[in-house]
Amino acid sequence: MSDVNIRTQRQKKGKVDGNSHPLFLGVIEHMSDVNNQKISVFNLKQKAEIYLSQGKLERAYTTCSQALEILPNCGEVYKTQGNVLQKMGKLELAKKFYRKAIKYNPNLAEAHANMGSVFARQQQWEKAIKSYDKAISIKPHFAGFYRNLAKIWQSLGKYELTKEYTQKALDLEAKYEQKISKIEIFSATEVNMLAPQTIERQTHHIFRSRKVYSQSAFIAVVPGGKGYINVGVTAVITSENKLVSEVSTRNTELTIPSSELPSIYNIEGTVALLSIKWGKNNYFHWMFDIVTRIYLLLLSNLKIDKFVVNQCQKKFQRETIESLGISQDKIIESEIYPYIQAERLLVPSFSYSDGKYLRIPKWGCYFLRNSFLDAKETRYYQTERIYISRKEASRRRVVNEEEVISFLDKFGFENITLESISVVEQAALLANAKVVIAAHGAGLTNLVFCSYGTKVIEFFAPEYIVKYYWIVSNVCGLEYYYLLGDEFDKYFSGQPFDKDILVNLQKLLDLMKLAKII
Repeated sequence: MSDVNIRTQRQKKGKVDGNSHPLFLGVIEHMSDVNNQKISVFNLKQKAEIYLSQGKLERAYTTCSQALEILPNCGEVYKTQGNVLQKMGKLELAKKFYRKAIKYNPNLAEAHANMGSVFARQQQWEKAIKSYDKAISIKPHFAGFYRNLAKIWQSLGKYELTKEYTQKALDLEAKYEQKISKIEIFSATEVNMLAPQTIERQTHHIFRSRKVYSQSAFIAVVPGGKGYINVGVTAVITSENKLVSEVSTRNTELTIPSSELPSIYNIEGTVALLSIKWGKNNYFHWMFDIVTRIYLLLLSNLKIDKFVVNQCQKKFQRETIESLGISQDKIIESEIYPYIQAERLLVPSFSYSDGKYLRIPKWGCYFLRNSFLDAKETRYYQTERIYISRKEASRRRVVNEEEVISFLDKFGFENITLESISVVEQAALLANAKVVIAAHGAGLTNLVFCSYGTKVIEFFAPEYIVKYYWIVSNVCGLEYYYLLGDEFDKYFSGQPFDKDILVNLQKLLDLMKLAKII
């Protein structure tokens, strides 16, 4: 079976040279060493906070120590280190770190408040009250400080003061809620899932959900809103530095002080924040986490001045943005500007997956099909059985791919690599396919373009099984099958999602018979 390099004769026009983009000229050259240090330290601090939220306290402590080796006078990191120690129950040591945080940043309100929480745990009420009063004097609009102080007054039996501070907290929360509005686009809907088919003795537990919900979709409008985008975190923040958890990738209430953040990039007008975890260069996350959310913005009919995405350098990124009528001069990359503030920030909601909710909404699939599936293109493609190769990928490759290709060649399959062709061409290719076989990877995003009833076989390493493409298959009416690779390389020490796949040809033959492909 020879590789198929799909190309049409038409040349794509209007491509933009990324090096000439005005947003990128000279940014790296003018970034100071100090800012580089601050960004590195803040990334470590954010990583430590993620460890803290996961209960991995030793890792959180070690990560904070690494940050302090780079920037030993960083009050924000000392505060996080104090939080870790407080969680460990090492209260005296925690106070030591909070004092250091205050020494280097006297106006770090959270350090004063967290010191107050330690004093409260030790029933040193006078010191606890003094610490919270100081925090409130620095940040008088944060409701949490008042609420915690109310608890202290309650412990002391001071019920009038308890009532007074509780009411202050409620008033501030009500004021905050009035500032943020939501534009509802789609309501939540129930979806019935069909079980995948396999030759395994029992279906893997990740596929056992049968009745799930497509979440409601909306746009959050945040006046004066800020966005901070890190490797694993997208934080949407009010002008008062309060996290808007409903459209942030962390679901806990916290405040994010600006003292250790990179320099903020202020943007005039209305800005749509689309950056999200893995949105930098992964095709699946780009299409389903960024492009589909542009649909919500289009349906809102709001005038948008700028769009913030992780990066827009890849060929498929430029093509999709251009196809949706968004000019390159409206794109801002959070890779270059990780901390932004706008006059009005628009943040489309994103879908997440668990046992109850769908990761991929039906309206998102329809939007991708309507946007990139061109009937004129499909006539150029006649291939009905395709095997999508990951030979160009750096991970999750099929280790015995030549054997797999030779085996599938007997049954009329063409070996396809998708990296070199456009999104429209990929859509047309998949639209004509009747059978698609591939290892788990971003290329299977294109299942969204398949015709109803297309049969899909997805390969997995037994250590890493993901249900994204089973969901796509359910939403688009495809027949989904999966095959677990054989165990091999028992000394592999990398991440499970990096491991290559060994395909057992007899099992593949049995599964193809089950699917009535042969």
